[in-house]
Amino acid sequence: MWTHRRTIMKRCVQICPSRFTLARALLAHWQDNQAKGGLVFGQDVPSRELSATLRNLIVYEPLDEGRDFRVRVAGSALIRRFGRDVKGLLLSELFEGGMFARQRDEMNAMIRDGKPFSLDVVLWSGRRNGLQFEVLGLPILASENGPYWPVIAIFYHDWVG
Repeated sequence: MWTHRRTIMKRCVQICPSRFTLARALLAHWQDNQAKGGLVFGQDVPSRELSATLRNLIVYEPLDEGRDFRVRVAGSALIRRFGRDVKGLLLSELFEGGMFARQRDEMNAMIRDGKPFSLDVVLWSGRRNGLQFEVLGLPILASENGPYWPVIAIFYHDWVG
């Protein structure tokens, strides 16, 4: 797990313009599918259309009315963030205390409102900027009739593409 002493997150009121081609393509794909009823887990996610971004995605299943979330799908890029494969783990096992509450509340707001969000995150380790990445959160349908599940995509600044 990436250990850090301080985290800085900049939340965008609207979706921030991304420096990542893959993030822009993922958001455009999500927006196009919203007009058709939305992306559905197992049908549209994962899919060939998203193959270029699958390594960046983590799909969470809400548990106990959103009190916690279980990782259903975790791309290989998440190993860099957490230091291991996180599939099957709970959000509360990945984050502690205030950071867990912040992540949980952000995802609950997204699936409640059905609106995406974006964040710029910097993890500091000591006096140096340790890891910087962009987060794109998208609500997708768990089945054709809902409910929403959160999909989080992480794009590392030193992997610009």
